[in-house]
Amino acid sequence: MKTIDEIVHLVQNRQFSKVRSACVEMLHKDRLNAQAWSFLGQAMVGLGNGKMAKLCFDRAWLFDPFATWVERAISDANSAGVGLGDKQVLKLLQVPKVKVAATVLTKNNERTIPACIEALQSSVDEIVVVDTGSTDSTVDLVKAYDVRLVQFEWSHDFSEARNFATSLADADWVIAIDSDEFLVNEDVDSIRTIAGLYDDKNCVVSLIQMNRTANGIEHFATSRMFKKSTGVKWENAIHEEPVPPKGALSSFMHRTLRIRVFHDGYNPQVVDLSEKADRNIGILKYAIEKEPSKPGNYYYLARELCVKSMFDEALSSAEKAKELSVGIVGYPLRPQIYLLLRDIYVNLQEQELVERTLRELTIELPDHPDGWFWLGVHLGENSKTDEAIELLKVAKQRALVYRGPSNFDSTIATWKADAAIQQFRK
Repeated sequence: MKTIDEIVHLVQNRQFSKVRSACVEMLHKDRLNAQAWSFLGQAMVGLGNGKMAKLCFDRAWLFDPFATWVERAISDANSAGVGLGDKQVLKLLQVPKVKVAATVLTKNNERTIPACIEALQSSVDEIVVVDTGSTDSTVDLVKAYDVRLVQFEWSHDFSEARNFATSLADADWVIAIDSDEFLVNEDVDSIRTIAGLYDDKNCVVSLIQMNRTANGIEHFATSRMFKKSTGVKWENAIHEEPVPPKGALSSFMHRTLRIRVFHDGYNPQVVDLSEKADRNIGILKYAIEKEPSKPGNYYYLARELCVKSMFDEALSSAEKAKELSVGIVGYPLRPQIYLLLRDIYVNLQEQELVERTLRELTIELPDHPDGWFWLGVHLGENSKTDEAIELLKVAKQRALVYRGPSNFDSTIATWKADAAIQQFRK
């Protein structure tokens, strides 16, 4: 079987029939190989088979949702002509049929619940809506749809509500959707496809939340999908996450795949962020009383305190999160803790600490792009333009390839780094 480097060489020499054969062989071994699907798509373009190329590119994109090549690849496929079907490739694209349930928590979401349900209807086999005490028309609106509606007494613990909702699902695969999230139409088939592809594996799947904020759309990966039979349970009272059984963590894979949802829960035009922060602060302080050694609780508390402009208190909590997360290998919130500290120091006008914090981040987590980007921006704003531009170039390269466990700003690769470089070159 040829290596990826050998396939690259074949592509460069336009030996597309050999590329096709090599990729087909590779995908017979591993149908989850995003690179092989991407190269197979290029082979199909070279062979004038645009329809098959688009199918291959779409499968590669499913596995690599932050890929920056997609738009150009689809354009190449459209220019290649329709072409003929390829039986071998079509067989590789086949996915076992697996049923999936969507669980939706809601409370007083009359504005968003109809759109949330309607976006899901053709994407899953059942929808379970758990209402935690609505006093508006949410419940009546839900009753108009063919879904299962159950009431749950709110206990100030999102994990408890999530686990209850999961227990009601008949399907083994479950995806949790918030009632102010709306599945992107382009991803309508992704949920069942992913369930079929990963049905024989222990896997927790993260979807991509496309948050509408005051600054535009921000992307955020969040774990939401798994098989009930693998024993995964939701943990944490707020900012909850699905966690594999103790002792089984090493047997699980975590994947961020192309299931995208629009989310306006942080949109100041429709949500009172201060009121939401007050609710979250209360829950987080209670969670810290119960579990004082969890760094995530302190990180999220600091973040909510920043919403309230309580920066001194936020600093104390963020520093505690940093202290408690030292030594936790692969801890996904570690870069976010540094970046939050940077935000706090900016608001406290502690410029030296801003730079020190960002340099620490680039040293400790050199693969993560955000530290390089914000350090470049910081230096550029302080007239250190030559170093700033070099760091921004590093940030772009890191963002093109980073696929680690932590969230990162994918737009650094697509436009932010270039825009900042252009600004500082003036």
